[in-house]
Amino acid sequence: MKPYYKIIFIIVAIILVFSLLLIRAVDNPLELGIIFIALGALLLFFEIIDPGFGIFGFLGIAALIFGIFVLEGEPSLQTGYFHGATTMVLGALAGLLILFIFITRGVSKVFGSKPKTGLESLIGSEAEVVEELKPAGRVRVREESWRAESLEGKNIPERAKVRIIKAEGSTLFVKEQ
Repeated sequence: MKPYYKIIFIIVAIILVFSLLLIRAVDNPLELGIIFIALGALLLFFEIIDPGFGIFGFLGIAALIFGIFVLEGEPSLQTGYFHGATTMVLGALAGLLILFIFITRGVSKVFGSKPKTGLESLIGSEAEVVEELKPAGRVRVREESWRAESLEGKNIPERAKVRIIKAEGSTLFVKEQ
């Protein structure tokens, strides 16, 4: 869904609910509560199918909570049903909150970690010597040929397995395994 459609939907939904209240088409708390609960469920559905900044999620949760508390004022609604519905919705919201916290923690770990690309990603990898290191030569790592030097300054024969210890510029410094 396009971002501007979201904004248009929110504005239209709010105008519709308030216009129904203003013309007194909805003066029964039961109807008003059902409208807000349905609006909240619809907003949460939009947030699930098209995740964004969470505006649909927050507005959906607010509409659900408002709808529940509006229903509390309905005298014809039996207390047992109200408490059951309240418990169910608040339990679902608590579950969503816990899920949101775990997802947020996971995402923050991903964004907080330093990306490993380029030379940094090669450090610690195993390579094969393709041109004898005397002490400089070439190694093959991840199907690429790189200039390499022996970290200890000794000769390493062709086809030997080495471990990449550090990288400077476009040169890998390796140690024989």
